[in-house]
Amino acid sequence: MTNLVNLRYYKFLIMIIMSFFIAFSNPISPCARTQEEEKRIEVSCFDELTSSLSQIQSTGGTIILTQDITVPADESYVYDNGRYRKEVVIETQGHTIYVEGYLDLWPFLTICGDDSKKEIFHVYPGGELRFVSVCIDVGKTGIAVVQEKGAFLMYGSEESMNLPAFSCIGQILSPQPITGAA
Repeated sequence: MTNLVNLRYYKFLIMIIMSFFIAFSNPISPCARTQEEEKRIEVSCFDELTSSLSQIQSTGGTIILTQDITVPADESYVYDNGRYRKEVVIETQGHTIYVEGYLDLWPFLTICGDDSKKEIFHVYPGGELRFVSVCIDVGKTGIAVVQEKGAFLMYGSEESMNLPAFSCIGQILSPQPITGAA
């Protein structure tokens, strides 16, 4: 009789535990939950872009361009996410970032284009664009960067600082040979 009581007790205990797990489990997959909870910000000008990058670097998230953005000739911006190391994504949605001033983008940043055949970045004469340990993806036939004559473009990696390697899927169009010094 004691064994029968113990068996019923264990069955009851197992049912309570299973009910608890079913009641408090989330049916949404972890990937779907991450996408729902991810911070997404739409931007339409340079000031909104820089403000949004600064705002989400500590949490990660996605910035979506709603129109072309221009870095004015008299402006400069440095985005350095080496401290927080949260992944930030810029989705260009077929828009271009025109660089007339100075733009310096550091790690844990992915910039994605689409199949619109429009470049992600266009650097004008006198403009400066620097990439360190970022990822650019516009597809193998897409155009990542157009560098005009008289514009400055630099890209590379700082893996010695435990930062990711620079990567670019797409073309970099430059009228001059790109050189770099260590």
